[in-house]
Amino acid sequence: MTVRPARLAALAVALAALARPAFPWGSFGHRLVNRAAVDTLPAEMADDGSGFAFGDMKDELEYRSLEPDRRKRTDWREHARHWCDIDAKVERHPPPFDTVPRDYDAYVREFGRPNGVIQWEGILDTWERLGLLMAAGHWPLAYRAAAELGHYVGDAACPLHCTANHDGERSADPRNAGIHSRYESGMVNRYITRIDAVPGSALPVDDPIELGFSLVATGQALVAGIMEADLSAQDAGGGAFDRDYYRELYALLGREARGRLELASRALAGLWLAAWEAAGRPAFGAGAMLLEIPPPRPFGGAPAAR
Repeated sequence: MTVRPARLAALAVALAALARPAFPWGSFGHRLVNRAAVDTLPAEMADDGSGFAFGDMKDELEYRSLEPDRRKRTDWREHARHWCDIDAKVERHPPPFDTVPRDYDAYVREFGRPNGVIQWEGILDTWERLGLLMAAGHWPLAYRAAAELGHYVGDAACPLHCTANHDGERSADPRNAGIHSRYESGMVNRYITRIDAVPGSALPVDDPIELGFSLVATGQALVAGIMEADLSAQDAGGGAFDRDYYRELYALLGREARGRLELASRALAGLWLAAWEAAGRPAFGAGAMLLEIPPPRPFGGAPAAR
């Protein structure tokens, strides 16, 4: 059987995507972001007395926060929705990355979809779906979309989802290799058990794409410091990734990592609030499940009208 070149190219893209580390903000980190976002919402969204407001759904929102990672197991197209290597063409588009195309088609033409499309296919598409489901009163699916939106926002806030050096493989010192899981899962799961939220402080987000770019750009600015801290922690631990290593890594990066998680929770609450207001501030209720879920954007195609 002859394999067509186009199929080989598609397979190569799929394998490249699957080669990326699959570690989230330590599963616990994503759950923290969604729970704290609920606590940040205004009272009328958190608890309106119906029994179906966001505060009533906190456990569901926490559990469903990991759904996009579960989807990676069966849909290889899902992977690129979890990052944006915004520094992939840093010579042409230097920090603060304001020249990186905001138009989806223009970005994909220049960078390629495998470079990561979290701002569009992760954040914007999920936010738009959330608003439509809210407006239609399909609350079970709306809460699922709200939870998944939290995952993408959390990933966009994670520095190692914002760089071509996502696992230390491009560092001058080869000891940085494997930093992705050590930072996101090893350190976070050991030491960050809660993040702060200010009740009622959420502000609606005006532009989900620009929010995504802001999270990604500010995250990329932290990458060099993470690599340096990783080497210092290895030196402190004698080269072993043991308790001494993680204690030192947290001492160097813990406050910053906690700040990124809190930033994600505030951004997420702002997106939920904006979607609810755009939908006309509909009443919360048990709702009804859609019999048919609208199909996702065609792979490689243009985004829905913004």
